[in-house]
This record gives sequence, structure tokens and C-alpha cells, in this order.
Amino acid sequence: FYVSGGTAEFVNCLFWGNTALHAPNLRATGDAVVTLTNCLIENGAASYENVDTATINATGTVSDAPNLQALSDNGGFTQTIALGSGSEAVDAGVSTGAPNTDQRGVSRPQGTAVDIGAYETDQYMVTVQVAGDGSVNVTTPNGASSPFFVLKGGSFTLEPAAETGSQFTGWTGGHVGVENPLTIENVAANMTITANFEPIEYTVTFATNGHGSLDGDLNQIVDHGQDCSTVTAVGDGVWVFHRWNDGRADNPR
Repeated sequence: FYVSGGTAEFVNCLFWGNTALHAPNLRATGDAVVTLTNCLIENGAASYENVDTATINATGTVSDAPNLQALSDNGGFTQTIALGSGSEAVDAGVSTGAPNTDQRGVSRPQGTAVDIGAYETDQYMVTVQVAGDGSVNVTTPNGASSPFFVLKGGSFTLEPAAETGSQFTGWTGGHVGVENPLTIENVAANMTITANFEPIEYTVTFATNGHGSLDGDLNQIVDHGQDCSTVTAVGDGVWVFHRWNDGRADNPR
């Protein structure tokens, strides 16, 4: 761009792949006042210059690779250049002054913020829920936590972590299975996935040693941290209850 005077403002613009002997992306001369807001500029300030009394004010600009894809039919009325995986342009724009749709007519934003440039990357929201006593560690390219956005065709990994006395029993909702960790690839829709946890169960068996009997449920399945139902030891004739094999003598127990 060449600005020879007056005022020019660039917001969410992408300057990449331009060639010139000097200032391939932007040159301001005369008394021009140029403002750059959240733009992605190849080689950053080294690719633009201001001469005479012209000024260039840049805020929120980045210069990392946008991973531009080949010009192709990505939907809409014209061919477009998509942003590839890991593009620094994704979610790096500002909403003020941004159109509601991209060049194809796709609504903006798709993620946490609008993308820099004319192309809004398709993203899907993933919500991770927990049922029971546990948590889920989320690993995404952006290191986000639930809910988070994943690029179309992208992936993420979920790793359940049960609390003491609990166990992971499987996934429900957008994915059904017991994988641990779970990696979802080629994301193509919004998803809600639930990690299910249940208490660890123990089998408790009561038995006698000697002449006597027991009253109560002698074979019990008990959740972690819970109490058994009461069992009473009854001596036979002259035999009396002494103790349980764990050393306790309370009866009934």
C-alpha cells in the first residue's frame, strides 16, 4: 500500500507475499497518518516505512506465518485463500470495525475472536463435562480449557483423572468409549463429551470361625468410603463371641 497523505486506518488486515524494492507492504509519505490495528505483517516493521513527516502507528500487530493455503474454492461466490493449521491470524483480530461475515459469507467470529484477513477459519466448540468425582485434562494446540474451539479437521486430547475412591468408567455424549487418554481427530462439528466417574466398589464377606452364627447380610458390595450394613455375631451354646479378625470386638458391627 502507498499512502501519500491524509489519514488511513487498517484493521485486521493481512499483508503477506508482497514484493518491492522498498517497503513491500506499506509506504507512507507527505503528512500521512497511518494506523495499523491487529494486522499481520510479513517481516513486521521492516516491511514498511514512513518518510517526510508521515507517521505509522501500529498496535497489536504480529508478523508470524499465517500459513496461507492455495487459492481455491472454499465456498462462497469467489475463490479464497484459507488459513492453515497453527496460523497466527486465527482469533487474533478485533471485533470493532470487523464485518459480520468473511469473504465467503461465513459468520464472524467462529472462535474466541475474529481472524485477521478476509477469511474466517471454520471452528467448532467443544464442551467437556464431568459426571461423578473426577476431572479431565484437556490438551489442544492452543492449550485451552473447556469449552474450547478447534479448527475444522483439527484434533484434541482428553485425559480423565479420578479422585481417590473413584474410577473412570467411560465417555458419553459426542463420543462413546473407554479410551484413556482419548484423542479426537478430524473435528467436523460442535461436540459435548462427558467423562463419567463412579465409586470403586468392594466386596465384603462375613464368616465364622468356631461355634456360632451371624445375623445380617454376609456378602455385601460397598462403595469406597461407605459403611457395611450391620452384622451380629451369635455364640452357640457355651460359645461366646470373642472378636473379628481385624481386631475389633464391637458386636453388632
